[in-house]
Amino acid sequence: MPTAADGKPYKLRTLDEWTSMLLEKELPIFSSTAQKITEVIEDKKSGAMELASAILQDPSLTAKTLKLANSTYYNPSNQKLGTITRAIVILGSQTIHNLSFTCAFIDSALGVEDQTRVNEELAIAIHAAVQAKYLAILAKDHSPEEVFIAALLKNLGAISFWCSGDSSTKTLDARLKSGGISTKKAETEILGFHLNRLGTCLSQKWKLSGLIRQAISDDYEGNERAHFVQYGYRLAILLKSKKNQESLGKCLREIAESLNTSQSLLNKKIQENSKNAANIANQFGAHQAAALIHPPSSKERLGNKSSSYQFTEEIVIKAPEEASNHETQLQILQEIGDMLDGEIEINLLFEMVIEGVQRGTKMDRTLFTLLSPDRSSLKEKAALGWLNEQDHKPFSLSLKGRENNLFKQTLEQSAPIWINFDNNPEQKQLFTSDVTKLVQMNECFIAPIKVNKKTIGLLYADRATSRISLNQSDFSSFCQFSRQANIGLTLSQAG
Repeated sequence: MPTAADGKPYKLRTLDEWTSMLLEKELPIFSSTAQKITEVIEDKKSGAMELASAILQDPSLTAKTLKLANSTYYNPSNQKLGTITRAIVILGSQTIHNLSFTCAFIDSALGVEDQTRVNEELAIAIHAAVQAKYLAILAKDHSPEEVFIAALLKNLGAISFWCSGDSSTKTLDARLKSGGISTKKAETEILGFHLNRLGTCLSQKWKLSGLIRQAISDDYEGNERAHFVQYGYRLAILLKSKKNQESLGKCLREIAESLNTSQSLLNKKIQENSKNAANIANQFGAHQAAALIHPPSSKERLGNKSSSYQFTEEIVIKAPEEASNHETQLQILQEIGDMLDGEIEINLLFEMVIEGVQRGTKMDRTLFTLLSPDRSSLKEKAALGWLNEQDHKPFSLSLKGRENNLFKQTLEQSAPIWINFDNNPEQKQLFTSDVTKLVQMNECFIAPIKVNKKTIGLLYADRATSRISLNQSDFSSFCQFSRQANIGLTLSQAG
Protein backbone atom coordinates (compact mmCIF):
# COMPACT_ATOMS: atom_id res chain seq x y z
CA MET A 1 0.00 0.00 0.00
CA PRO A 2 1.45 3.43 -0.94
CA THR A 3 2.37 5.90 1.80
CA ALA A 4 1.52 9.61 2.00
CA ALA A 5 4.02 12.43 2.51
CA ASP A 6 3.65 12.00 6.30
CA GLY A 7 4.54 8.28 6.06
CA LYS A 8 1.02 7.01 6.66
CA PRO A 9 -0.46 4.48 4.21
CA TYR A 10 -3.41 5.52 2.07
CA LYS A 11 -5.78 3.76 -0.31
CA LEU A 12 -5.44 4.50 -4.01
CA ARG A 13 -8.52 5.99 -5.65
CA THR A 14 -9.46 4.80 -9.09
CA LEU A 15 -9.67 7.25 -11.99
CA ASP A 16 -13.47 7.09 -11.83
CA GLU A 17 -13.39 7.78 -8.08
CA TRP A 18 -11.18 10.81 -8.63
CA THR A 19 -13.47 12.10 -11.37
CA SER A 20 -16.55 11.66 -9.16
CA MET A 21 -14.84 13.29 -6.19
CA LEU A 22 -13.85 16.38 -8.16
CA LEU A 23 -17.33 16.68 -9.64
CA GLU A 24 -19.04 16.21 -6.26
CA LYS A 25 -16.79 18.84 -4.66
CA GLU A 26 -17.88 21.20 -7.45
CA LEU A 27 -14.36 22.46 -7.96
CA PRO A 28 -14.44 26.16 -8.86
CA ILE A 29 -11.75 25.46 -11.48
CA PHE A 30 -14.60 25.06 -13.93
CA SER A 31 -17.20 27.42 -12.50
CA SER A 32 -20.82 27.61 -13.56
CA THR A 33 -20.04 30.96 -15.21
CA ALA A 34 -17.24 29.46 -17.31
CA GLN A 35 -19.48 26.55 -18.28
CA LYS A 36 -22.32 28.88 -19.26
CA ILE A 37 -19.99 30.98 -21.40
CA THR A 38 -18.73 27.88 -23.20
CA GLU A 39 -22.28 26.58 -23.75
CA VAL A 40 -23.26 29.90 -25.31
CA ILE A 41 -20.28 30.07 -27.64
CA GLU A 42 -20.83 26.46 -28.79
CA ASP A 43 -24.55 27.01 -29.41
CA LYS A 44 -24.85 28.06 -33.05
CA LYS A 45 -28.20 29.73 -32.30
CA SER A 46 -26.69 32.01 -29.65
CA GLY A 47 -25.34 35.45 -30.48
CA ALA A 48 -23.74 38.50 -28.90
CA MET A 49 -26.76 39.10 -26.67
CA GLU A 50 -26.59 35.64 -25.06
CA LEU A 51 -22.82 35.85 -24.56
CA ALA A 52 -23.11 39.31 -22.98
CA SER A 53 -25.85 38.07 -20.63
CA ALA A 54 -23.73 35.10 -19.51
CA ILE A 55 -20.76 37.35 -18.66
CA LEU A 56 -22.82 40.12 -17.07
CA GLN A 57 -24.27 37.75 -14.47
CA ASP A 58 -20.89 38.02 -12.71
CA PRO A 59 -19.98 41.67 -11.91
CA SER A 60 -16.36 40.85 -11.01
CA LEU A 61 -15.87 38.90 -14.23
CA THR A 62 -17.48 41.75 -16.20
CA ALA A 63 -15.05 44.29 -14.76
CA LYS A 64 -11.97 42.14 -15.38
CA THR A 65 -13.06 41.26 -18.90
CA LEU A 66 -13.57 44.93 -19.78
CA LYS A 67 -10.21 45.86 -18.27
CA LEU A 68 -8.46 43.34 -20.50
CA ALA A 69 -10.61 44.27 -23.52
CA ASN A 70 -9.17 47.77 -23.21
CA SER A 71 -5.55 46.60 -23.08
CA THR A 72 -3.24 47.13 -26.05
CA TYR A 73 -2.78 43.38 -26.61
CA TYR A 74 -6.47 42.78 -27.27
CA ASN A 75 -7.47 46.25 -28.42
CA PRO A 76 -4.58 47.77 -30.43
CA SER A 77 -6.90 50.39 -31.95
CA ASN A 78 -7.45 51.80 -28.43
CA GLN A 79 -11.21 52.16 -28.89
CA LYS A 80 -12.76 52.84 -25.49
CA LEU A 81 -14.99 49.93 -24.52
CA GLY A 82 -17.29 50.53 -21.56
CA THR A 83 -19.82 47.74 -22.09
CA ILE A 84 -19.51 44.02 -22.69
CA THR A 85 -22.01 44.40 -25.53
CA ARG A 86 -19.86 46.93 -27.40
CA ALA A 87 -16.71 44.95 -26.67
CA ILE A 88 -18.31 41.96 -28.41
CA VAL A 89 -19.25 44.10 -31.42
CA ILE A 90 -15.78 45.65 -31.75
CA LEU A 91 -13.51 42.74 -30.79
CA GLY A 92 -15.76 39.82 -31.74
CA SER A 93 -17.56 37.11 -29.77
CA GLN A 94 -14.62 34.69 -29.87
CA THR A 95 -12.20 37.23 -28.39
CA ILE A 96 -14.56 38.19 -25.56
CA HIS A 97 -15.30 34.51 -24.94
CA ASN A 98 -11.54 33.94 -24.70
CA LEU A 99 -11.11 36.82 -22.24
CA SER A 100 -14.08 36.07 -20.00
CA PHE A 101 -13.51 32.32 -19.94
CA THR A 102 -9.81 32.76 -19.13
CA CYS A 103 -10.65 35.24 -16.35
CA ALA A 104 -13.11 32.78 -14.79
CA PHE A 105 -10.72 29.85 -15.20
CA ILE A 106 -7.67 31.60 -13.70
CA ASP A 107 -9.67 33.25 -10.90
CA SER A 108 -10.90 29.89 -9.69
CA ALA A 109 -7.43 28.31 -9.90
CA LEU A 110 -5.90 31.15 -7.89
CA GLY A 111 -8.47 30.66 -5.13
CA VAL A 112 -6.78 27.54 -3.70
CA GLU A 113 -4.65 27.59 -0.57
CA ASP A 114 -1.43 26.00 -1.88
CA GLN A 115 -0.64 27.71 -5.17
CA THR A 116 2.92 26.59 -5.92
CA ARG A 117 2.10 23.74 -8.31
CA VAL A 118 -1.01 25.53 -9.55
CA ASN A 119 1.10 28.54 -10.56
CA GLU A 120 3.56 26.27 -12.37
CA GLU A 121 0.74 24.64 -14.33
CA LEU A 122 -0.91 28.00 -15.06
CA ALA A 123 2.38 29.46 -16.27
CA ILE A 124 2.80 26.66 -18.81
CA ALA A 125 -0.89 26.76 -19.83
CA ILE A 126 -1.04 30.54 -20.40
CA HIS A 127 2.33 30.63 -22.16
CA ALA A 128 1.39 27.69 -24.40
CA ALA A 129 -2.00 29.26 -25.18
CA VAL A 130 -0.41 32.52 -26.35
CA GLN A 131 2.18 30.70 -28.50
CA ALA A 132 -0.47 28.34 -29.96
CA LYS A 133 -2.76 31.24 -30.82
CA TYR A 134 0.08 33.02 -32.63
CA LEU A 135 0.85 29.90 -34.68
CA ALA A 136 -2.86 29.60 -35.54
CA ILE A 137 -2.92 33.23 -36.72
CA LEU A 138 0.24 32.62 -38.76
CA ALA A 139 -1.47 29.66 -40.43
CA LYS A 140 -4.58 31.77 -41.09
CA ASP A 141 -6.68 29.45 -38.91
CA HIS A 142 -10.42 30.25 -38.89
CA SER A 143 -10.57 30.50 -35.07
CA PRO A 144 -7.28 31.26 -33.26
CA GLU A 145 -9.32 31.95 -30.10
CA GLU A 146 -10.50 28.34 -30.02
CA VAL A 147 -6.88 27.23 -30.27
CA PHE A 148 -6.06 29.53 -27.33
CA ILE A 149 -8.77 27.97 -25.12
CA ALA A 150 -7.82 24.42 -26.17
CA ALA A 151 -4.20 25.08 -25.16
CA LEU A 152 -5.25 26.76 -21.93
CA LEU A 153 -7.30 23.70 -20.93
CA LYS A 154 -4.92 21.01 -22.17
CA ASN A 155 -3.60 20.38 -18.64
CA LEU A 156 -7.06 20.56 -17.08
CA GLY A 157 -6.51 17.28 -15.23
CA ALA A 158 -3.28 18.46 -13.60
CA ILE A 159 -4.68 21.87 -12.65
CA SER A 160 -7.85 20.29 -11.20
CA PHE A 161 -5.75 17.79 -9.24
CA TRP A 162 -3.49 20.44 -7.72
CA CYS A 163 -6.53 22.57 -6.90
CA SER A 164 -8.30 19.71 -5.12
CA GLY A 165 -6.57 20.11 -1.76
CA ASP A 166 -6.45 16.31 -1.40
CA SER A 167 -3.64 14.83 0.74
CA SER A 168 -2.25 13.00 -2.30
CA THR A 169 -1.21 16.38 -3.77
CA LYS A 170 1.44 16.63 -1.03
CA THR A 171 2.55 13.06 -1.65
CA LEU A 172 2.97 13.61 -5.38
CA ASP A 173 4.68 16.95 -4.75
CA ALA A 174 7.20 15.29 -2.42
CA ARG A 175 7.87 12.52 -4.94
CA LEU A 176 8.52 15.01 -7.73
CA LYS A 177 10.86 17.01 -5.51
CA SER A 178 12.86 13.90 -4.66
CA GLY A 179 14.03 13.82 -8.29
CA GLY A 180 15.16 10.98 -10.52
CA ILE A 181 11.69 10.35 -11.95
CA SER A 182 9.61 11.79 -14.77
CA THR A 183 6.32 13.54 -14.04
CA LYS A 184 4.23 10.84 -15.73
CA LYS A 185 6.02 8.03 -13.89
CA ALA A 186 5.54 9.83 -10.58
CA GLU A 187 1.85 10.30 -11.30
CA THR A 188 1.45 6.61 -12.11
CA GLU A 189 3.40 5.58 -9.01
CA ILE A 190 1.40 7.77 -6.62
CA LEU A 191 -2.03 7.86 -8.27
CA GLY A 192 -2.10 4.85 -10.56
CA PHE A 193 -2.80 6.94 -13.68
CA HIS A 194 -1.55 9.95 -15.65
CA LEU A 195 -3.25 13.27 -14.90
CA ASN A 196 -4.03 13.85 -18.58
CA ARG A 197 -6.40 10.83 -18.28
CA LEU A 198 -8.13 12.63 -15.42
CA GLY A 199 -8.46 15.66 -17.70
CA THR A 200 -10.05 13.50 -20.39
CA CYS A 201 -12.62 12.13 -17.93
CA LEU A 202 -13.44 15.62 -16.61
CA SER A 203 -13.78 17.01 -20.14
CA GLN A 204 -16.31 14.27 -20.94
CA LYS A 205 -18.32 14.99 -17.79
CA TRP A 206 -18.19 18.75 -18.42
CA LYS A 207 -19.22 18.15 -22.05
CA LEU A 208 -16.18 19.83 -23.56
CA SER A 209 -15.87 18.91 -27.19
CA GLY A 210 -13.99 19.38 -30.45
CA LEU A 211 -10.47 20.76 -30.34
CA ILE A 212 -10.55 21.21 -26.54
CA ARG A 213 -11.28 17.50 -25.99
CA GLN A 214 -8.59 16.53 -28.52
CA ALA A 215 -5.97 18.71 -26.82
CA ILE A 216 -6.76 17.35 -23.36
CA SER A 217 -6.62 13.77 -24.68
CA ASP A 218 -3.33 14.37 -26.57
CA ASP A 219 -5.12 13.35 -29.76
CA TYR A 220 -3.11 15.07 -32.50
CA GLU A 221 -3.46 12.53 -35.29
CA GLY A 222 -4.55 14.10 -38.57
CA ASN A 223 -5.48 17.46 -37.05
CA GLU A 224 -3.29 20.46 -37.92
CA ARG A 225 -5.10 22.67 -35.40
CA ALA A 226 -4.30 20.26 -32.56
CA HIS A 227 -0.63 20.50 -33.59
CA PHE A 228 -0.73 24.25 -32.84
CA VAL A 229 -1.56 23.31 -29.24
CA GLN A 230 1.18 20.67 -29.16
CA TYR A 231 3.76 23.14 -30.53
CA GLY A 232 2.57 25.79 -28.08
CA TYR A 233 3.35 23.47 -25.18
CA ARG A 234 6.70 22.41 -26.59
CA LEU A 235 7.71 26.06 -26.96
CA ALA A 236 6.50 27.00 -23.47
CA ILE A 237 8.46 24.15 -21.88
CA LEU A 238 11.62 24.68 -23.94
CA LEU A 239 11.65 28.44 -23.38
CA LYS A 240 11.34 27.84 -19.64
CA SER A 241 14.80 26.23 -19.59
CA LYS A 242 17.85 28.01 -20.99
CA LYS A 243 19.61 24.64 -21.31
CA ASN A 244 17.43 23.39 -24.17
CA GLN A 245 18.65 25.70 -26.94
CA GLU A 246 19.41 22.82 -29.31
CA SER A 247 15.95 21.31 -28.78
CA LEU A 248 14.38 24.76 -29.13
CA GLY A 249 16.17 25.30 -32.43
CA LYS A 250 14.97 21.93 -33.71
CA CYS A 251 11.40 22.74 -32.69
CA LEU A 252 11.55 26.13 -34.41
CA ARG A 253 12.86 24.58 -37.63
CA GLU A 254 10.02 22.07 -37.54
CA ILE A 255 7.40 24.80 -37.05
CA ALA A 256 8.97 27.11 -39.65
CA GLU A 257 8.93 24.32 -42.25
CA SER A 258 5.33 23.32 -41.50
CA LEU A 259 4.11 26.92 -41.72
CA ASN A 260 6.45 27.95 -44.54
CA THR A 261 7.88 30.89 -42.65
CA SER A 262 11.29 32.29 -41.68
CA GLN A 263 12.90 30.60 -38.67
CA SER A 264 14.65 33.81 -37.56
CA LEU A 265 11.39 35.75 -37.74
CA LEU A 266 9.61 32.97 -35.86
CA ASN A 267 12.29 32.94 -33.16
CA LYS A 268 11.96 36.71 -32.66
CA LYS A 269 8.19 36.47 -32.43
CA ILE A 270 8.06 33.62 -29.92
CA GLN A 271 10.43 35.57 -27.66
CA GLU A 272 8.02 38.52 -27.84
CA ASN A 273 5.15 36.13 -27.17
CA SER A 274 6.81 35.05 -23.91
CA LYS A 275 6.68 38.64 -22.68
CA ASN A 276 3.11 38.98 -23.93
CA ALA A 277 2.13 35.79 -22.10
CA ALA A 278 3.67 37.06 -18.86
CA ASN A 279 1.92 40.39 -19.35
CA ILE A 280 -1.42 38.64 -19.90
CA ALA A 281 -0.92 36.36 -16.87
CA ASN A 282 -0.18 39.41 -14.77
CA GLN A 283 -3.30 41.22 -15.94
CA PHE A 284 -5.37 38.14 -15.16
CA GLY A 285 -4.03 38.38 -11.61
CA ALA A 286 -1.65 35.39 -11.92
CA HIS A 287 1.42 37.38 -10.88
CA GLN A 288 3.53 34.42 -9.73
CA ALA A 289 2.74 32.58 -12.96
CA ALA A 290 3.81 35.70 -14.89
CA ALA A 291 7.22 35.66 -13.21
CA LEU A 292 7.60 31.96 -14.05
CA ILE A 293 6.83 32.59 -17.73
CA HIS A 294 9.29 35.45 -18.17
CA PRO A 295 11.55 36.07 -15.17
CA PRO A 296 12.30 39.79 -14.83
CA SER A 297 15.66 41.21 -15.70
CA SER A 298 17.63 43.26 -13.16
CA LYS A 299 16.55 46.43 -14.96
CA GLU A 300 12.91 45.39 -14.84
CA ARG A 301 13.20 44.58 -11.12
CA LEU A 302 14.73 47.96 -10.32
CA GLY A 303 12.03 49.71 -12.34
CA ASN A 304 9.26 48.06 -10.38
CA LYS A 305 8.26 49.56 -7.05
CA SER A 306 6.29 46.55 -5.83
CA SER A 307 7.95 43.66 -4.00
CA SER A 308 6.58 41.06 -6.41
CA TYR A 309 7.47 41.49 -10.03
CA GLN A 310 4.68 42.45 -12.39
CA PHE A 311 4.47 43.32 -16.07
CA THR A 312 2.30 46.38 -16.04
CA GLU A 313 0.75 47.30 -19.37
CA GLU A 314 -0.99 50.65 -19.55
CA ILE A 315 -4.77 50.27 -19.69
CA VAL A 316 -6.59 52.71 -21.95
CA ILE A 317 -9.40 53.42 -19.49
CA LYS A 318 -9.71 53.07 -15.76
CA ALA A 319 -10.58 49.54 -14.79
CA PRO A 320 -14.36 49.28 -14.47
CA GLU A 321 -14.19 48.08 -10.87
CA GLU A 322 -12.47 51.36 -9.97
CA ALA A 323 -14.79 53.63 -11.90
CA SER A 324 -17.52 55.54 -10.08
CA ASN A 325 -21.20 55.00 -10.86
CA HIS A 326 -21.27 58.37 -12.59
CA GLU A 327 -18.27 57.57 -14.81
CA THR A 328 -19.72 54.19 -15.75
CA GLN A 329 -23.12 55.74 -16.54
CA LEU A 330 -21.59 58.41 -18.75
CA GLN A 331 -19.47 55.94 -20.69
CA ILE A 332 -22.35 53.53 -21.28
CA LEU A 333 -24.72 56.34 -22.24
CA GLN A 334 -22.07 57.58 -24.69
CA GLU A 335 -21.81 54.12 -26.25
CA ILE A 336 -25.58 53.90 -26.58
CA GLY A 337 -25.55 57.37 -28.12
CA ASP A 338 -22.92 56.24 -30.63
CA MET A 339 -25.14 53.32 -31.59
CA LEU A 340 -28.12 55.65 -32.06
CA ASP A 341 -26.06 57.75 -34.48
CA GLY A 342 -25.47 54.73 -36.71
CA GLU A 343 -27.26 51.54 -37.62
CA ILE A 344 -29.40 50.41 -34.67
CA GLU A 345 -29.45 46.71 -33.79
CA ILE A 346 -32.45 46.27 -31.47
CA ASN A 347 -31.18 43.26 -29.54
CA LEU A 348 -27.87 44.99 -28.82
CA LEU A 349 -29.75 48.12 -27.76
CA PHE A 350 -31.78 46.09 -25.25
CA GLU A 351 -28.60 44.51 -23.89
CA MET A 352 -26.72 47.81 -23.61
CA VAL A 353 -29.63 49.48 -21.80
CA ILE A 354 -30.01 46.75 -19.17
CA GLU A 355 -26.21 46.59 -18.81
CA GLY A 356 -26.24 50.35 -18.27
CA VAL A 357 -28.95 50.12 -15.61
CA GLN A 358 -27.35 47.11 -13.89
CA ARG A 359 -23.79 48.43 -13.78
CA GLY A 360 -24.34 52.18 -13.98
CA THR A 361 -26.86 52.33 -11.12
CA LYS A 362 -25.60 49.26 -9.23
CA MET A 363 -28.87 47.35 -9.42
CA ASP A 364 -29.17 43.72 -8.36
CA ARG A 365 -31.73 42.74 -11.00
CA THR A 366 -32.74 44.34 -14.27
CA LEU A 367 -35.43 43.16 -16.65
CA PHE A 368 -36.58 44.13 -20.16
CA THR A 369 -40.02 42.79 -21.12
CA LEU A 370 -42.02 43.09 -24.33
CA LEU A 371 -45.75 42.90 -24.94
CA SER A 372 -47.00 40.00 -27.01
CA PRO A 373 -48.41 40.93 -30.45
CA ASP A 374 -51.99 40.68 -29.09
CA ARG A 375 -50.94 42.71 -26.00
CA SER A 376 -52.30 40.01 -23.68
CA SER A 377 -49.02 39.18 -21.92
CA LEU A 378 -45.51 40.41 -21.07
CA LYS A 379 -42.54 38.23 -21.97
CA GLU A 380 -38.89 38.51 -20.91
CA LYS A 381 -36.58 39.84 -23.62
CA ALA A 382 -33.40 40.33 -21.58
CA ALA A 383 -32.59 40.00 -17.88
CA LEU A 384 -29.65 40.32 -15.52
CA GLY A 385 -29.39 39.15 -11.92
CA TRP A 386 -32.03 36.45 -12.04
CA LEU A 387 -29.73 33.72 -13.34
CA ASN A 388 -28.10 33.70 -9.92
CA GLU A 389 -31.37 32.45 -8.46
CA GLN A 390 -31.73 28.68 -8.86
CA ASP A 391 -35.49 28.71 -9.41
CA HIS A 392 -35.48 31.42 -12.07
CA LYS A 393 -37.72 30.90 -15.05
CA PRO A 394 -38.03 33.40 -17.92
CA PHE A 395 -40.45 36.17 -16.96
CA SER A 396 -43.97 35.76 -18.33
CA LEU A 397 -47.09 37.53 -17.07
CA SER A 398 -50.63 37.35 -18.38
CA LEU A 399 -52.39 40.72 -18.58
CA LYS A 400 -55.85 39.23 -18.85
CA GLY A 401 -58.32 39.92 -16.07
CA ARG A 402 -59.49 43.08 -14.42
CA GLU A 403 -57.22 43.16 -11.37
CA ASN A 404 -54.76 46.05 -11.50
CA ASN A 405 -51.10 45.41 -10.72
CA LEU A 406 -47.66 46.99 -10.96
CA PHE A 407 -47.05 46.02 -14.58
CA LYS A 408 -50.54 46.80 -15.86
CA GLN A 409 -50.47 50.24 -14.27
CA THR A 410 -47.03 51.09 -15.66
CA LEU A 411 -48.11 50.15 -19.17
CA GLU A 412 -50.69 52.95 -18.94
CA GLN A 413 -48.16 55.55 -17.78
CA SER A 414 -46.16 58.01 -19.86
CA ALA A 415 -43.12 58.22 -17.55
CA PRO A 416 -41.01 56.00 -15.26
CA ILE A 417 -42.28 55.20 -11.76
CA TRP A 418 -40.34 54.94 -8.50
CA ILE A 419 -41.96 52.41 -6.20
CA ASN A 420 -41.15 53.81 -2.74
CA PHE A 421 -43.11 52.23 0.11
CA ASP A 422 -41.99 54.84 2.66
CA ASN A 423 -43.48 57.70 0.64
CA ASN A 424 -46.35 55.73 -0.89
CA PRO A 425 -47.40 52.74 1.26
CA GLU A 426 -50.46 52.23 -0.97
CA GLN A 427 -48.12 51.10 -3.78
CA LYS A 428 -47.88 47.73 -2.02
CA GLN A 429 -51.37 47.00 -3.33
CA LEU A 430 -49.89 46.84 -6.85
CA PHE A 431 -47.94 43.72 -5.89
CA THR A 432 -50.60 41.11 -6.52
CA SER A 433 -49.90 37.40 -6.10
CA ASP A 434 -49.03 37.10 -9.81
CA VAL A 435 -46.48 39.90 -9.49
CA THR A 436 -44.88 38.70 -6.24
CA LYS A 437 -44.40 35.22 -7.71
CA LEU A 438 -42.24 36.80 -10.38
CA VAL A 439 -40.36 39.63 -8.63
CA GLN A 440 -41.38 39.42 -4.93
CA MET A 441 -42.28 42.74 -3.25
CA ASN A 442 -39.41 45.19 -3.46
CA GLU A 443 -38.91 48.89 -3.92
CA CYS A 444 -38.02 49.31 -7.56
CA PHE A 445 -37.91 51.46 -10.66
CA ILE A 446 -40.16 50.63 -13.60
CA ALA A 447 -40.66 52.43 -16.91
CA PRO A 448 -42.85 52.03 -19.99
CA ILE A 449 -40.88 51.47 -23.20
CA LYS A 450 -42.44 53.19 -26.18
CA VAL A 451 -42.17 53.41 -29.95
CA ASN A 452 -43.81 56.52 -31.41
CA LYS A 453 -45.69 57.02 -28.11
CA LYS A 454 -47.07 53.46 -28.18
CA THR A 455 -46.04 51.28 -25.24
CA ILE A 456 -44.43 48.01 -26.33
CA GLY A 457 -42.85 46.82 -23.07
CA LEU A 458 -41.35 47.63 -19.68
CA LEU A 459 -37.95 48.20 -18.08
CA TYR A 460 -37.73 47.06 -14.44
CA ALA A 461 -34.87 47.24 -11.87
CA ASP A 462 -34.48 46.59 -8.13
CA ARG A 463 -32.01 45.85 -5.34
CA ALA A 464 -33.74 42.75 -4.03
CA THR A 465 -30.50 41.08 -2.95
CA SER A 466 -28.38 43.84 -1.41
CA ARG A 467 -31.37 45.73 0.03
CA ILE A 468 -29.53 49.02 -0.51
CA SER A 469 -31.98 51.92 -0.57
CA LEU A 470 -32.82 53.60 -3.85
CA ASN A 471 -32.32 57.36 -4.15
CA GLN A 472 -33.14 60.26 -6.46
CA SER A 473 -29.80 60.05 -8.24
CA ASP A 474 -30.43 56.37 -9.02
CA PHE A 475 -33.89 57.19 -10.35
CA SER A 476 -32.57 59.98 -12.57
CA SER A 477 -30.02 57.59 -14.07
CA PHE A 478 -32.68 54.92 -14.60
CA CYS A 479 -34.83 57.50 -16.40
CA GLN A 480 -31.91 58.39 -18.70
CA PHE A 481 -31.45 54.79 -19.75
CA SER A 482 -35.18 54.29 -20.34
CA ARG A 483 -35.23 57.45 -22.51
CA GLN A 484 -32.32 56.09 -24.56
CA ALA A 485 -34.26 52.87 -25.10
CA ASN A 486 -37.33 54.82 -26.26
CA ILE A 487 -35.26 57.00 -28.59
CA GLY A 488 -33.45 54.00 -30.06
CA LEU A 489 -36.63 52.05 -30.71
CA THR A 490 -38.32 55.05 -32.31
CA LEU A 491 -35.29 55.76 -34.53
CA SER A 492 -35.11 52.12 -35.60
CA GLN A 493 -38.74 52.26 -36.73
CA ALA A 494 -38.16 55.52 -38.58
CA GLY A 495 -35.17 54.01 -40.39
